[in-house]
This record gives sequence, structure tokens and C-alpha cells, in this order.
Amino acid sequence: MSFDGMLKIRVYEQQMPELLLFDEAMLSECHGWEIPIGVSRCDFMKHDFDAIPHMVVAGATRKGKSAFLKLLVTSLIARHPDDVRFTILDLKGGLAFAKFRDARQVMTVAKNVQEAVEALRAVRDEMNRRLEHFLGAGIEDVKSAGVKERHFIIVDEAAQIASAGETDKEIKRIKVECEHILSEIARVAGALGYRLIFCTQYATADTLPRQIKQNADAKLCFRLQTEVASQVVLGEGETDAAHLPLIPGRAVYVTDRKNIVQCAYVTDDDINRLIGPHINIRPRKEKKDIEKSNREGTASRSYSLIISET
Repeated sequence: MSFDGMLKIRVYEQQMPELLLFDEAMLSECHGWEIPIGVSRCDFMKHDFDAIPHMVVAGATRKGKSAFLKLLVTSLIARHPDDVRFTILDLKGGLAFAKFRDARQVMTVAKNVQEAVEALRAVRDEMNRRLEHFLGAGIEDVKSAGVKERHFIIVDEAAQIASAGETDKEIKRIKVECEHILSEIARVAGALGYRLIFCTQYATADTLPRQIKQNADAKLCFRLQTEVASQVVLGEGETDAAHLPLIPGRAVYVTDRKNIVQCAYVTDDDINRLIGPHINIRPRKEKKDIEKSNREGTASRSYSLIISET
């Protein structure tokens, strides 16, 4: 049911699909910096990262969050191979983004808090240089500057860099710095061409900082364990994410309106096919050849071409 001055009741002949496989035709429906989300009851759903730069993604384990992130990265590489860059903080050990590690669009995949703070410092320094340039040239944003590039910062899992409750003083200092940089990105970096995708399984006030929540006008929330967690992500009184059916990929998508969606699922074969042309081919020096060269004092070396693929 919906109400806009008139009460409207829609009766559907079919249920929403429980599995929506990604189809490359979905990409042809997207324009600019749009990516496919999935389908609602009525429409094919897309998200435009130039209209709404930052997004919070939440959901319990195996409910669709990681699958959506793979869809996001694959879609952006396929649609903007020369204009997109990624800094990925995969704080669950780096496995979720292993397929993308050697894509030329991926600057780094940080696997722990020490690597995360180094990656975020690099983003902050680059962001500040761009800000100074824009200010000096009287440029308002990336569109008016004619900058084609967009830099996506993906954080998964945010709980691993939450400083609250950390007892190790040095680790706490690093986590606080990570939180400050991410909040700065959320506040000022949208106009500079930076896009923050902030993800968590454990939605609390500690894992979802207020500055990030307030500046991320898009929320994609898969099933959560409690109504309280749903309200943390979606807002006061919003308990929908706690009552979603136990269907992987089913989510609440909120921008200026709210929709229940079934997110598209991209298979490993589709990922490999779409990002394959962008995987770096690197020469690797064999350890024994280096040691032999050192012993003999020669410049003789051999190389193996390694195509990184998972």
C-alpha cells in the first residue's frame, strides 16, 4: 500500500524472486556512475554515485553484503575501466576481495588496521592536494572541474576499526586515526570525487559513526539480527531490516525513498570474465635465480609471467 493523497493498493501476481542472477544487460541500463542494485516489486533499481556519493551497507553474515560489494566493484570496473580507482579495506583478512587484488583499478587491499591506516593516509593526502587545487582554481566540484576519475573507498568490516573498547593503546590510536580520516572523507570528499562505501555486520553506534551515517544518504541494509540494529542503520523507528525474510540478497534500499529489493547476484564466472582484461600480468623474480645471481656475481636472471587470478 502507498498513500500520496490517494490510498493505492497494489496486488501482485508473483512474489519477488528469491534469486536474481546478474545479467550483463543490466549494465546497459546504467548511465554515468550508476550501478545495478536489483529489482523491487515494480522496478529495476540502480544507484547513482554522482547523485549520492556515499553509502552504508549493513547485514548479518551470509545475507548478501559481500555479494553486493562484488557486484559493485565488478560493475564499476566493467563500465569505467579507465576512470575508477579503489582503495579497499578488507578487514576480514582480505579473502572477500582476493579476485580484485590484481585489477589495475585497485590501488590497495588492506587486510589489517596497520595497512588500513597507511592506505587511508594516502587517500587523505591525495584528497587534501585536490582540495587545495580546487580552492585555488575556484572549482566547486569534480563535475565542474571536468575530472572523470572517481575513487571508491570500501570498508569491510567496520567493526574491526572501531576504537571503542580497544584496550591496546597503540592499536586504539591507529583505529581513532582511521575513524577520523573516514569521517573526513564522508564530510568533504564527495565533491572531490571520492566515494565511501562503509560496511558492517554489527550495526551499533560504535561501528557506525554518526558523521558517516549522517553524510551517507544511501543505505542498503540486508537482514540484521535485531530491531535496534535496524534502527541504527536506517533511522529511528525503522525496523524493516530485522524482519526481512531469510533470503540472501533481500535488502532495504533507502535514499529519498525506501524500497525492498532483491539484489542481483554476480557469479564467479561473470566476475572473472568482466575483470579478466584488467588483471595485471607481472614479472616475478624467482628466489633461487636471485640467489644464484648474487653468488656468481652475474646479471643473469629469469622471470615467470604470473597471471593473478583466484
